[in-house]
Amino acid sequence: MSQTGRWITGAIVGGLIAVVAVGVCGKVVGAQEAPTPATPAATPPATTTGKPAQQAGYLVVDVIDGDTVRVRPAGPGGEQKVRLIGIDAPETGSCAASAATAALETLVLNRTVTLAMGGDGEDLDPYGRALRYVDTAEGDAGLSLINDGYAIARYDSRDGYGRHTRQDVYIAADAASPAYTCGQPSAATTEGTARATTGATTGKAPAAASYPNCAAARAAGAAPLYAGQPGYSTELDRDGDGVACE
Repeated sequence: MSQTGRWITGAIVGGLIAVVAVGVCGKVVGAQEAPTPATPAATPPATTTGKPAQQAGYLVVDVIDGDTVRVRPAGPGGEQKVRLIGIDAPETGSCAASAATAALETLVLNRTVTLAMGGDGEDLDPYGRALRYVDTAEGDAGLSLINDGYAIARYDSRDGYGRHTRQDVYIAADAASPAYTCGQPSAATTEGTARATTGATTGKAPAAASYPNCAAARAAGAAPLYAGQPGYSTELDRDGDGVACE
């Protein structure tokens, strides 16, 4: 090959090398590559706040009034006051209040109950009392009080409070039930009168001459104590209905 031909061939080869180099550099420097999608962060699991909707295994150790009780958990934890949701019993001091308290004692005192929240998210009232339904094996204690005329349906969405789960049932029961009238005999009084009149035996331990309190009467197996029976006293008959330590 002549010198001129070798020069031409070298020029062509050099030009090709330059074109390839420019293409490679263009890709490295100027090309806009699609970004690699970022791996989405893992979503943290939802956390549940508040208390369970239902809490079983609470012993009612005291009935404070017609819509408030004191309970003790079966497991760890101390006693706490519970305000029954959606009802209102008469204020302490009236005969109707005494009747409502006695009725609630009959329903729940010294019994194991289930506490249920009302579905509106409210846990405690301004006084620190737990807001709960109180359910026994027989049913809703608050509804029983309404049905028997010892309490009314109240503290619900009609009064500016949250709407609770059993509101409609409570309102309907309230509309259908008569209000308690002071002086009307309660079921407990009627039963006590019948037993005192007929001399029917209860199968319980003989009553002592007197008891210092209802706890002692219950421990002896003598409660309830009816008017006219040994051991009965007006001091133990808080509501004056003729039946002490119901």
